[in-house]
Amino acid sequence: MPATDDDTLASIAFKIEKLLGEEQAQEAVELALATAAWLQQVAPRVRELTPEVGDLDELMEQASQDIRAAAADI
Repeated sequence: MPATDDDTLASIAFKIEKLLGEEQAQEAVELALATAAWLQQVAPRVRELTPEVGDLDELMEQASQDIRAAAADI
C-alpha cells in the first residue's frame, strides 16, 4: 500500500481531469476505475476507523457503474 494523505484523492482527481483535458479519455477512465476499485478494497477498514463515512463500498460500486456508462458515450 503506497503512503497516502489528505491530498491523495485530490491529486488523483487532478490527474483524471488533466487526462481528459489532453483528450486521453481511455486513460482517464482506467485511472478512475482503478481508483474506485482501490477505495472499494479499503472500504472495510475505513468503516472501522471512521464509521460516519458510511458504506464506501456501495458508493464506489455505483461510481464505477457511472464511470463505465459515461465512458460508453466517449
